[in-house]
Amino acid sequence: MATGTLSKNLVLLWENPAPSSGFSSQTVLTADEIAGFDWFLIELKNYYTENVLQETIVNRTQPMYATVYGLATFSGTGGANVAFRLVTINSSGLKIGSGYSKLFNSTAAASASNNVAIPIRVYGINF
Repeated sequence: MATGTLSKNLVLLWENPAPSSGFSSQTVLTADEIAGFDWFLIELKNYYTENVLQETIVNRTQPMYATVYGLATFSGTGGANVAFRLVTINSSGLKIGSGYSKLFNSTAAASASNNVAIPIRVYGINF
């Protein structure tokens, strides 16, 4: 969780009811629930069984990737990996897309998985 001045400006809008499970692409907040916010802080964990959280900030004006970095110990291959989900905000609300992961040292395409880049909480940011 962010600390200092920023934490005073965060409003919890959504919390994952099953943070230790896979997460499929879905709209987590309606347009009414995100009204009044232009920026959002999303807490994610790299893999559904991990407890380490990373944060990314997205804005309402353009789709952005919520990205987490970690060690790919869950894949059995070792090495560093990146896991990500596309976050889009439109007239329907805030949607967190499908999860993907990729080893940094691999030339293979990213693999789709509901078990990576698990969103834990979404905060609206008041400036």
